[in-house]
Formats: sequence, C-alpha cells, structure tokens
Amino acid sequence: GNTFEGCTNLTKVVFAEGVTHIHTVSKYFVDSKLFGKEVSYTGSGNANVFAGCPIEEVVFPSTLVSIGSGAFRNCNITNLVFPASLTEIGDNAFEGNNIQSITFEKDAEGKSALKTIGANAFVGHSLSGKLEIPASVTTIGKYAFAGKERVEILNEAGEGTGEYDYTDCSTLTEVVLPEGLTEVNEGTFAYLYNLAKVNVENIGRFNALSFAYAGMLNEEGIELTFGTMTNVNSTIHKVNETTHEVESFGNGPFGYANIKKMTFLDADNIKGKLLHSISKMPEIVFPEGLTALPDHFYYGSFFEEITIPANIESFGNNVFEYCINLKKVVFEDGSQLKTIGTFAFSYCINLASVNLPDSLESMGIWAFRGAWSLKSLVIPANCYLDSYTTALWGEDQTLYLRSPLKYANCDYDFNFDKSGTMGKANIVCGYKG
Repeated sequence: GNTFEGCTNLTKVVFAEGVTHIHTVSKYFVDSKLFGKEVSYTGSGNANVFAGCPIEEVVFPSTLVSIGSGAFRNCNITNLVFPASLTEIGDNAFEGNNIQSITFEKDAEGKSALKTIGANAFVGHSLSGKLEIPASVTTIGKYAFAGKERVEILNEAGEGTGEYDYTDCSTLTEVVLPEGLTEVNEGTFAYLYNLAKVNVENIGRFNALSFAYAGMLNEEGIELTFGTMTNVNSTIHKVNETTHEVESFGNGPFGYANIKKMTFLDADNIKGKLLHSISKMPEIVFPEGLTALPDHFYYGSFFEEITIPANIESFGNNVFEYCINLKKVVFEDGSQLKTIGTFAFSYCINLASVNLPDSLESMGIWAFRGAWSLKSLVIPANCYLDSYTTALWGEDQTLYLRSPLKYANCDYDFNFDKSGTMGKANIVCGYKG
C-alpha cells in the first residue's frame, strides 16, 4: 500500500537488481539514510508507495516489470530512465512531479517491453524537445502525457486579463506515436502548447481533448494526416433555447489547437467532429473524387466563415451543428450540392448569411433549427423541404419558398399556423425574388 508515503527526508531511491514490481514486492527500498543497504518489506496493495516523498532521483533496476498506481505521485523527480524490461506504468504513477526528460531504454535487439501507460501517468510534466513512445506500447490512458496547464494572468482586481503565463509548461515540439497504438484517449496529449509534429496516420479513434491546445505557441501550426480513422468522440456545446446564449462549451480532440492542415487519405475513413472547437479553419485536403461531407464533419467548430467546394454533392447529418461562431457560408460557383442532411445548420446561432445553390434538391428535418441570427432564407425551386426545417425560428425571421409544391409533411395548405413545426417564422410561398 502506501508504504513510504510522506517520508519527508527521502530524496533518492535506488532499486536493487532483481526487483520486478514497485508495489507488492520486498527487498527493494533504499533511502538517503540507508543507501547501499537492502530493506526487506512485504506488503499489499499497489498504490502510492512513495507518494509525497521529496524524491529528486530514482534509479530503476534492469529487471523492473511494472510500476504501480500513484507510486511516485507528488514527488520532486525531474528525470526518468525506464529499463527495457518495463511492461506497465500505472495510473498517476508520476503525477505531480516536474518531469523534464523521459528515456525509454531498449534491449540488445533495440526493443522495449512497455505495453501500457496508465491514466495521468505523467500529467503536469514539463517535457521538452521530442518524445518518442516505444513501438511496443498499445495503450495510453487519459491525460497520461498532458502537460502543465498555462495560468491566466490576473489584474489588480483579480480579474482575468486574457493573457497567460506559460512558465514550466511543456515545450515538446514532436511526439512519435507507436504504430500499434490505435486510440488516443481523452486529454492524453493535451496542453502541449509548442507541439509542431505528431504522427496520427494509424490512430483509429480520437476522444475529447486528445490534443487540446496543441501548438498554440507554434506560429506555423501542425500538419496532420489521417488514415485508418473509425471513430471520433467529443462533448457538445449547450445552447439555451430561450436566451439563445451558449451555456457551456464542449470539446473536440483538437480543441483550441493550432492546426495548419488536415489531409485525409481514405474517403471511407473520414469521420466528423475532428474540427470540434477548433478556432481557425485549417486547410483541408480530401481524397480525390470525394463528393459527400460526412456526418458531423464541421460540428462544433469555432470558425466564422466557410466556402463549400463546388464538387460537394451532399452534406451528411449535423455537418455544421453547433458551429456557434459561424456567420457566413459561401457555395462556390457551379455548386453541385443536392442534399443537406438533418440538423445540418442547427444551433448555428450567429449564422447571418447563406445563399443555398439552385442545385439543391432536398433538405433534412431541423436543418436550420435554432439559427436565430439568420433573418431570411431562400429555398431553391427544386428543393424538397421538410416541415421542421426552421424549428425554433422567431417572428423576425422569414422563409422564402420558390416552389411551395416541394414542401413536405404539410397539413396546413401552406397557411402555416406557426404552431412550432417551422417555429414562428414568416413564410412566403412562390417567392420570385
């Protein structure tokens, strides 16, 4: 259990050769007073063995197999060298240290045995330069390599100034991920403000805040290439339907990160929400021949304007949902867009301008739900419109239908009673303008 937790004079630990586990083991502890001698210990549990000790240096044996949860939490360790024999680093193992360098040793064949790095293992670190995670690693827990967070500078009144102190924050510029790693967990590489390069081609699943704030201090931005992606997880923005204000912000895998370019290698593996909570629109390189934007592709982004390429023929569902800063959508001349999915622009609360192309043939239910800043919307003549397209609209908003015969699910003979299906919007049928 918490064997040496809180030993206030302990500054150095050297483990004897033969020690395999730092938790439920015996004959491994030597402190500054007993240096060079073995201390026999038999205990149980696997947490917080040296937690809170002012340890500055730790030397691991070449026989070490695992380090238990919280083993060196809140110590003063700055440099770590892990032997090639190590297979597991437990949750919170080195949380709360000022880790400045990590070395993963290799055996005679150039390999490491490390498989698992637990949640929060090195959270709050101050690593710099390049971090190369052993090729053998297949699992990395939440916030395992999340750096120290920046601190907002306050004025004399104790109010935030919008400026930040990055003292002791990580200055990592490159992270090399192992090929066998297929998922980046929540916050695993968050707060790497200087990050410039990371390989994500083999990552199948991203989670909220995976690389949040990455590269914010890197002026050039990060270029990313996606290959085998299967799923993206994020948390949503919440909008008050009465006040029309944002109540809380959600987070995407690259939220607030400075991404310069995103390249997608396979049209079948393009997933939505990667752009969630990204402030500046990166250059997007789609596979040749792509004509459909997948569900949730721009979901929750913070950019203000976007131009849709002429070759795009369809939007999936929720493509721009919760793009709360989006003000203007432009379709390139010659747009071939035919289909807009459900919830496509819902809760784009600041959207003020969108001219739908004449090529549009159908628009899904709730496509512009809660788009309260859009005072007018013209529906092309050949577009089949669903009855709830403008749900939650107010009386100061107008929907212009060039061809009322294309209106779906209508029980009112086009005499809209404003009962809620189209919100309280004004409806003008047969619009010729």
